[in-house]
Amino acid sequence: MDSTKISKLLKEIYNLQKVREAASAALLESPESLDNSLNESLESDCGSMESYENIANERISAKVYRKKEDNRPSTTSVPVYFVRSEKGTYFWTN
Repeated sequence: MDSTKISKLLKEIYNLQKVREAASAALLESPESLDNSLNESLESDCGSMESYENIANERISAKVYRKKEDNRPSTTSVPVYFVRSEKGTYFWTN
């Protein structure tokens, strides 16, 4: 056999051994540590869901605020004239 073929074969055997060791280490994990890792993944998913909900709520509140501003009656200025006299103050417009 060629030395490159032997080298490739040894690499494959080495990689297969690493995979088997990792699998057996996972099997030897305690149920508590498995629960912890499961809880951690669930909490990270929930955290991202909360951030999505926050973003959605902020967008909704911005839309509601804009609608309230749009529904306000427009104000127009009307010039009011007045005169004060001994009998009182009189107001009028043109």
